[in-house]
Amino acid sequence: MRNQNRTDHKQLTQQDFVEQAEKALRKAVGSDADVSVQKVCKNNGIILTGVSIFGQERNVSPTVYLESYYEQYLQGESMEEILEEILSCYREHDPWLSFDTGFFVDYELAKEHIAYKLISREKNEKLLEEIPYIPYLDLAITFFCKIEHEELGCGAIQVRNEHMWMWGVTREQLLEDAKRNMPTLYPELVCTMPELLKSVEKEQEVPQEMIEEVEKAKEIAMYVVTNAYKSYGAAVMLYEGIFDGLSERLKSSLAILPSSVHELIVLPVRSKEEAASLRDMVHEINTTRVEPEEVLTDSVYYYGQDVRTVTLLGKH
Repeated sequence: MRNQNRTDHKQLTQQDFVEQAEKALRKAVGSDADVSVQKVCKNNGIILTGVSIFGQERNVSPTVYLESYYEQYLQGESMEEILEEILSCYREHDPWLSFDTGFFVDYELAKEHIAYKLISREKNEKLLEEIPYIPYLDLAITFFCKIEHEELGCGAIQVRNEHMWMWGVTREQLLEDAKRNMPTLYPELVCTMPELLKSVEKEQEVPQEMIEEVEKAKEIAMYVVTNAYKSYGAAVMLYEGIFDGLSERLKSSLAILPSSVHELIVLPVRSKEEAASLRDMVHEINTTRVEPEEVLTDSVYYYGQDVRTVTLLGKH
C-alpha cells in the first residue's frame, strides 16, 4: 500500500503536511489535551517545526519535530502510520505531571543553576540578538538554566534578554555565576580516544572519519575534551587550567579541533603552522559528517605551551 500511495504523498507540500498533521492530532487527543505547533530556532540558525501536546494540568511536554516525519511521508509512509508514531512518542515521553518553574523568576534561586555553552557567532547572528552572550574568540558564550527533576530528568531553559532584564543582572554576572557552577553542574571529562570509544555506544560520539584522518596523519596521542554528559561539552575549553594539565602531560603545545558543539579533539603539535594544517580536515568533516545543528566552527585553536593561552588560528 505504501508504494501505491507514493505519488499522492508527494503532492503535499511540507506546510500542507504540517497543517494536516496538526488537524489530525487535535482530533485524536480531543478536549483532553492541547496541540501546539511552532517554529523552533535551533543552533546555527536551523529552523524546525515542533509539535507539543499539553495535557490538562501539565505545563511540560516533549517536543516532536516534524521534518523527519515529512521525509518518511515522501518515502511512502501513510499519514495514519506517521500520526500513530507521533502519538506513541508522546505517550512514551509524556511526564504526566507539571513542573514548578517558580524558582526561575527569582535570580537568587536561579543563579545556582546558571550554566553556559559555546556556539558559533557567525552562524547564530539572529539568535544572538535575542539572548545575552559574551564573545570568546570567534565563538559566543551563551547561558541557560539547568533544570533537574526526579521523574523528568535534566533539561534546560535558554536565558534570553527578557530573563536577564527581569532578574536585573548583567551578562558579566551571568558569566561569573556560570563559571562557578559549571565544574559541578557539568564536570569535565578528559580521556583518550580509545577510552571514549569504549564508553560511548549509542550516545553522541566524535565522528569516526575525524578519528581515522587524524590517526592516519599522525601516530600520536589524541584526547577528547567534553563534559560528563557529553552534551555541549566544547564549553569545557573555558574551564580554568583545562589545557595546562594536558600540555604538561604531553610536554607539548596543543592543537584544539572542534569536533562539534559537544566535544573537542586535542593533540600535541610542535607549532601553530602544524596546528593550522588541520583546518581543511575540520572543514571537510563539518561539511560532510556533522549534523548542521551540531557544528561549532571550522576554526582550529592553538594552545601555546610557553604562553599558556588559547589562540584562534582562523578558518578554512
